[in-house]
Amino acid sequence: MSLRAAAALGALALAGCAANGAVPDSSAATPSAAPAYTRVTLERKPCFGTCPVYRVSVAENGAVIFEGLGYVDSIGSFTGRIDAERVAALARLFEEHDYFALDDKYAYGEPNCAQYGTDAPTVITSITIGDRSKRVEHDLGCAGVPQRLWDLESGIDEIIGTSRWIGR
Repeated sequence: MSLRAAAALGALALAGCAANGAVPDSSAATPSAAPAYTRVTLERKPCFGTCPVYRVSVAENGAVIFEGLGYVDSIGSFTGRIDAERVAALARLFEEHDYFALDDKYAYGEPNCAQYGTDAPTVITSITIGDRSKRVEHDLGCAGVPQRLWDLESGIDEIIGTSRWIGR
């Protein structure tokens, strides 16, 4: 599917959806605001302690699925929606942080993880753009990980607004 066709499809999908109250959708979708991705995911795995454990995904139409697994206010599966501006912001976030140039894995024993601290959680991010996908596994105990990966992970949470389910 061409980018122009994907943009038109995304605009139609957003125009036909009503906000469910999770995040007000006050903007009309336009092809320039349409995303360049079909799915973005963020998963935070457990640590040795009380770190939030959850998965969240966003589709190109702004549909959000949050799965609270532990140490969050909302345990279970919840849905929400982000507006077209936030959908576009997610696409820009991945582009601005040069996501496809990151290593696939930052974990104990990997050459890019020379120093390691135990008991930290792992964060897994992914993006799918048409038939192209990228997944990055980031053990937060690894020192020397590019700052842009840390920034991308927190940026995803901020844009999606996961704090409404996490409670922190």
